[in-house]
Amino acid sequence: MSTEEWIALLTPFIGIGLMLVVLRIHDKITGFPYGKGKGK
Repeated sequence: MSTEEWIALLTPFIGIGLMLVVLRIHDKITGFPYGKGKGK
């Protein structure tokens, strides 16, 4: 597999990982557990 194919495959996973990190940071700043599956 070429580098471009690997990047295309990994981009969604990196995006999800970044979302989870942002939610964790948001939880720590605000105290609301959005990232823990409770939501509203």
